[in-house]
Amino acid sequence: MFAVTAAPQTVFTCTFEPKLTVATSTEPANFGVQVSTDGGVTFNDYIAGTIAVVNDNTVKPPYNQQTITLSVAVANSATTLVRVVLKAGALWNNYGSYEYVKLNDIVNNFLVAYTGIGKLIPLVKRTDVIFHAKRGLQEFSYDTLNSIKTLELDLPPSNSVIIPQDYVNYVRMSFVDNMGVLHPIYPANNLTTDPTSVPLQQKDGSFVQDKYGENTEAGQSTTRTRWESANDRLITGEFDQYFYNANVYNWSWRKETYGRRYGLDPVVSQSNGWFNIDRRKNVISFSSRLPKEFKLHQYIDYDEMFTKSFLEPLRFIVNAIGWDFEKKATLDEFF
Repeated sequence: MFAVTAAPQTVFTCTFEPKLTVATSTEPANFGVQVSTDGGVTFNDYIAGTIAVVNDNTVKPPYNQQTITLSVAVANSATTLVRVVLKAGALWNNYGSYEYVKLNDIVNNFLVAYTGIGKLIPLVKRTDVIFHAKRGLQEFSYDTLNSIKTLELDLPPSNSVIIPQDYVNYVRMSFVDNMGVLHPIYPANNLTTDPTSVPLQQKDGSFVQDKYGENTEAGQSTTRTRWESANDRLITGEFDQYFYNANVYNWSWRKETYGRRYGLDPVVSQSNGWFNIDRRKNVISFSSRLPKEFKLHQYIDYDEMFTKSFLEPLRFIVNAIGWDFEKKATLDEFF
């Protein structure tokens, strides 16, 4: 965020991790410049002129200094603010970009630092460096790469967390109850998945494309929207009335479950919920079934969830036979 108060300004320096790119004939820009004239209450896209970017990775510190130059200056005032924002695709890619170092970067860094006249290796083929880099990676896999870290995070109302910076793969996902006991959260596996691409479609099924010939992406997938609003009890077979009574010798619990535990699928017959690795947004997403220990129930409208996931699918049947979901008293009952 930049305050333009002293004088009109055309140059802004930022330190985003991903490299900023301007629009070309084939690719759109991965960032945008927005201007506010009311102290940050509202922002509008900068459209007064063109935008240029210079990426300087030699500045110490920071190593990722990037200078944005506007062709038309932003007028100064006491309430003028300018901000540079990453677009959704660049932001999501940035979440997962730190998971690894590309082998190509390792080879390039080695060739620049250690090969050439007067250096450790005067002459070497690139293919030889690639071979030894792969052999080194193989040796790492025996010890270093299989290290396991435990990370404790608070789950926000969005039901998703950004993939950690040093994430390679998960071993176990769990939530902690009031006694500190870990309860496993299971991968959704065949129940659902998060698509890596959600292109918009026209009525004939063809993809909607922008002026660069790229598919236009939807903001949210239908699969994810339905999964977040789903009633998990229709999958697990959970009983609202007796579910939290774990005493199998309790008579009221036993008589309600005669024959109903036989043939249950252990993958879905659990109350801890599920998680997905969303590679489109590079986040770990969790199901709508949340244990009380997550303390997220205050953000969930269960009445609306019940209406959308249970009542709405039955509405066309109820309307066709002249029924209603709720009992209603009419004057006809008096005659």
